[in-house]
Amino acid sequence: MPGLRQLDVEARDGIVTLSGTVRTYYEKQLSQQRCKRVAGVIRLVDNVEVAN
Repeated sequence: MPGLRQLDVEARDGIVTLSGTVRTYYEKQLSQQRCKRVAGVIRLVDNVEVAN
């Protein structure tokens, strides 16, 4: 999905931080789901904003 390519992802000690802007709430949810499915992710910090 092209909108997800603009996100910044930082991972440290099992904590993943997402930041950036997506076009829709669906893209935001999708980015969260994909990160949570990665092995070793303990916590997700979501700093993604939806810009219409």
